[in-house]
Amino acid sequence: MLLAVGAAVLVAVIFAPSEVERVYGETKIAIATVQTEASGTLPHVTLGVPGDERELDRCDGTFTEMVRYENPGTVSTWAAHNNCGGDVILPWEVGQQLSIDGVTYAVVDVRMLPKRVATSDDLIGIQGELTLQTCLYGQQMMKFVGVEKVSATASR
Repeated sequence: MLLAVGAAVLVAVIFAPSEVERVYGETKIAIATVQTEASGTLPHVTLGVPGDERELDRCDGTFTEMVRYENPGTVSTWAAHNNCGGDVILPWEVGQQLSIDGVTYAVVDVRMLPKRVATSDDLIGIQGELTLQTCLYGQQMMKFVGVEKVSATASR
């Protein structure tokens, strides 16, 4: 039985790697969401250093402020690879509360953009004080979430 399961997984990894990655990601996110809800705490994000791919690839559990996304019409964008803690943002929708370095924020905007095609111009107009970004598992898409402090959100 174990040999058959192992062979099936091997075949799937070879012939459908994106599908395997997608299912893995969805499972990982579902488990993390249940754990966070059971703990009664907010999902947490830690902001790291400014940089680009080199800093992003350090995979140290922080979100890197992406200098290549800087554009006069956008707010700062912080990114993390999905397999390095960035996947925390994947289930979030508008209204989700989270903690960034001990401060409570809420998601106020969500934008999905294609990988390797989108530019910083595609982020113009996204709402929030800052944007968090990661890639979807097994898909050529990126998710951007605009967030702002809860007190700022409540005062509108």
